[in-house]
Amino acid sequence: MSRNNSPGSSPKSSSGPDSPSRIEADPHVEFDDADSAVEGSLASSTTSVSSSILNYRKLHGRTYENIQTTEYWAPNDEQQNQGLDMIHNGLLMALDDKLFFAPIGDHPGRVLDIGTGTGIWAIDFGDQFPETEVIGTDLSPIQPTWVPPNVEFIIEDCLLDWTWPLEHFDFVHIRALYGSIPDWVSLYKKAFNHLKPGGWIQDLEMDVKIESDHVEFPPDHIFNRWASLFYEGGEKMVDHSQ
Repeated sequence: MSRNNSPGSSPKSSSGPDSPSRIEADPHVEFDDADSAVEGSLASSTTSVSSSILNYRKLHGRTYENIQTTEYWAPNDEQQNQGLDMIHNGLLMALDDKLFFAPIGDHPGRVLDIGTGTGIWAIDFGDQFPETEVIGTDLSPIQPTWVPPNVEFIIEDCLLDWTWPLEHFDFVHIRALYGSIPDWVSLYKKAFNHLKPGGWIQDLEMDVKIESDHVEFPPDHIFNRWASLFYEGGEKMVDHSQ
């Protein structure tokens, strides 16, 4: 679906000599918990990094995000983060080293990466398009300190009202949010409303049930057991949120 030969090819190395210079995000910027009560609609979505957000919940030796407005199922510790980066690299291999397939052209102005995780996709995209403003959002501040100068990370719950202007982005990228979005139609509406005319939304979701095109796994196989438990847990989370 691309207009050119390789629109979304990932840079071979994000740290090579030709890559844009990296800048370090300031981890010492002070925020007050009271800031969340300011500016009404702003507080309803975009969340300032306060001390409480770093007090992760701990369960069975894993850590989880601590935003009270949502129940994201996956951990946010180093083990999980390494897994997210492995998924990113695996997808690049499966997708011919392309970061995206939407025909966004050579000069996208603003790009939003929803659920950016470790920020690896946003960073690779920012390296490939150094003139593009790239914003990655997530519930947890697990992104790296050193980032390209055109990449910014914001703590935000995408299920709440978005604080950006309407028709603001040229490209909205969504990936691997399965199990965390109770109302996909609502999310897509938000993305569409904040997209410029002619802009693109791309969402890549994967089934948690691992299958083979030539081998049938028995019902008690670990892959099938994992999928059943995941689906069961998802139903319980939906029931709990209603």
